[in-house]
Amino acid sequence: MNGKSFMYGIIVGGVIGSITTLLTTPSSGKKIRDNLTVAQQNAKESYQDIAGEGKVLANDFKKAITESSNVITSVATDLKKSVQHWQNDAAHHRKNIEDKMENIQKELEELEKTVKQNNL
Repeated sequence: MNGKSFMYGIIVGGVIGSITTLLTTPSSGKKIRDNLTVAQQNAKESYQDIAGEGKVLANDFKKAITESSNVITSVATDLKKSVQHWQNDAAHHRKNIEDKMENIQKELEELEKTVKQNNL
């Protein structure tokens, strides 16, 4: 992008410099008209070049937006699947932990009964 801006600056600066030189240089009326015609043609060509580059830049920008949108959609879909998979795994592990905690609770109750019976 900086290279393009630099080139645009050179082109525009060259056109402005040419026009300034033509207008400040003493010449005959016909010569000034001829020089202005040449400068006008150069400016027109520069404008067309800049307009063409602008169109290319706009198309590149549109492509980048489309590709970014596709990538974001893909990443969001993958992330959603990963979260769902994690939730399913977590639910399974949660159930296992709950079952083990229930077993531990039952064993503790049985141990308390045994301890009470042995103390009596």
